[in-house]
Amino acid sequence: MAKKRRKAKATDGCPCGGPSYADCCRPFHEGAPAPDPERLMRSRYTAFVRGDGAYVWRTLHSQHDARSGDEATFVRSIANTARRYTRLRVLDTRPPDADGAALVLFAASFTDGLRSGELVELSVFLEEDGWKYLAGEILDIPAPMIDRLDIATLHGEKR
Repeated sequence: MAKKRRKAKATDGCPCGGPSYADCCRPFHEGAPAPDPERLMRSRYTAFVRGDGAYVWRTLHSQHDARSGDEATFVRSIANTARRYTRLRVLDTRPPDADGAALVLFAASFTDGLRSGELVELSVFLEEDGWKYLAGEILDIPAPMIDRLDIATLHGEKR
């Protein structure tokens, strides 16, 4: 069984790196729309930290694979995970392309029982009654390379 999470105070620093949860991600968790994909990604990260699976579910695009499953099971899986996220770094963002897909590249540090690591993901967001998370690709990037990573490099584009 997963360890119980400490209930954060509204004045605590926001897990996504913002000054306070009250002034950063809480408004989105309470229903305000995220103004852009990066803010949505940050608020989703904070929801993972806080075990708020309902918010993570609400911010999934209707075409996300998890939407074909059971909402209650999904929400419980977020709340009961042993993984604890400890730090977020947004590495790069890309505005919507011609198809409306926006990208956010981020690294999230975590502990998982006795193991710790860093997850690097390239996330895709689409507008659907506000910004929603469509999909993410977990990248296998050596730790020394993470801070030099950007979307252009991943796509083999010239800078």
